[in-house]
Amino acid sequence: MDEATVERLDGWAVMRGVSRPELVKAVLAEWLRRQEREHVAAEYRRAYEEHPETDEELASARESARQLVEEEPWTRWW
Repeated sequence: MDEATVERLDGWAVMRGVSRPELVKAVLAEWLRRQEREHVAAEYRRAYEEHPETDEELASARESARQLVEEEPWTRWW
């Protein structure tokens, strides 16, 4: 890493009260979690684009939602 990056990293480590290796470990763990979430989201989008809902599936979902709303007692909670 270049000196400027190391200095910035050390500054954040001091502000957080951790060592540089602890900060690097935490940052990498968070980066990996984000990458995994982004990968899953991209796979979901790809699958959806390859197999979008049919008109029949959308109609069924709307009907199910309508039935659920009708079955709800809608009592006041306040």
